[in-house]
Amino acid sequence: MNAAAGILRERKYSTSIDDNPEYTHYFDDKFMSGTDVTVCENLITTEGNAYIEFAVAVGKELKIFKDREDELETVLFFKNQLRG
Repeated sequence: MNAAAGILRERKYSTSIDDNPEYTHYFDDKFMSGTDVTVCENLITTEGNAYIEFAVAVGKELKIFKDREDELETVLFFKNQLRG
C-alpha cells in the first residue's frame, strides 16, 4: 500500500479506505481532499470506484488530450456512450 510506504506524507489525497480501522494510522485526515480524484505534485490518488476519472487525470497529466472536447470524448468512450 502506498500510504504505508509514506508516499502520502503531507500531500492532499483521495481514498475510499480511510475509515477502515486497520488502515487509519496511514492517513492524516487534514490532507484528505474529499474529491474523487486528487493530483498533488506527481501523485494521483483516487476513490476506488473513480477509475474513469483516474484515467482522465492521468491523461491530463500526460497532456494526451488535444482540447476539452477530446477529453470529454474520451470520458464518453470509457463510459461506453459513443455508440451510434
